[in-house]
Amino acid sequence: MTISWNPIPMIRNHQIEERFHHYKNPVSFRHIFILSWILIFLTSMFLPEVANGKEINKDTSGEDIAFVLQMSGTWLIDGNPPRKVELGQSLPEGGRLLLNKSENTGNFGEIYITIAFLDGKTPSRTYSGKDQPVTLPRSRHGGDPLYKRIVKVVSNIFKRKPENYVPVLSRGEETLDLQDSVILMKAGKTDLSPVFVKSPQDEYLLLIEPLLLDKDNKRLPKLPLLTFNWKPSAIEPLELPGAQPALYKLSLVAQKKKDYKDSEAWILICGADRYDKVLASYNDCLTLIKSWGNNIDIVAVKSFVRAYLYSLSNESI
Repeated sequence: MTISWNPIPMIRNHQIEERFHHYKNPVSFRHIFILSWILIFLTSMFLPEVANGKEINKDTSGEDIAFVLQMSGTWLIDGNPPRKVELGQSLPEGGRLLLNKSENTGNFGEIYITIAFLDGKTPSRTYSGKDQPVTLPRSRHGGDPLYKRIVKVVSNIFKRKPENYVPVLSRGEETLDLQDSVILMKAGKTDLSPVFVKSPQDEYLLLIEPLLLDKDNKRLPKLPLLTFNWKPSAIEPLELPGAQPALYKLSLVAQKKKDYKDSEAWILICGADRYDKVLASYNDCLTLIKSWGNNIDIVAVKSFVRAYLYSLSNESI
């Protein structure tokens, strides 16, 4: 339904007094005239909302400035009606988060939600159930369009099977901090230094397994076990027989009385035609994560990174 409305033209006070001279108290009528224009002003503010089918007491939340990186329990975002919050969901400035008390039992202090911001500047924040209701700020730096796109991609992936991207971490004495990376492959050889940049010099036995299906929905072949002699001062490319540009999981195989438990990384192998653009996009993701600060769960960070690597492996950039 379309509502058209035109305010009446301005009428001077003396014209009103002449037109309505039969009123005994002209001062009272001037008061009526002033109140009428106040009413017109207020109506002009709210009428467009009514014309568009919106309630006057609508949600006044602004643009998306954050998203849910990690949470436990069931949370709601206030509204009419309140909506259930999902992992990876974007959150607007001024949004108000509440616990769904009908579904949460036990100690509210053990329930939490971690909010990461989209401006590339604001550290992440974790709130416990005891902090609710949680009101997001209205004055941030706004959401960066690039970071919004990254979060949207990861959010869509998390909606399907978020458990696919959660790393298994059980830090032992022999566990190495391998880095998820984008790797360049030329003539069947790769430089794995981005994966081992935080690892000590040593000789490692590698198991490299494909994580995706090919265009015919067939699992890519496993690579044979490979010996990798890691020397940070003298980096040498490693030949990967049978490898294709795709997403793989690289794991360390136990040897020499070292079990390397849960030492693994995801590597996205790219040809020279895509490598630069994919690496730049991946670095944008790492820049966003760095802005969240150090007080953030490593599992949440790695899950986010791996979901984005997965998206890059399926994206034509």
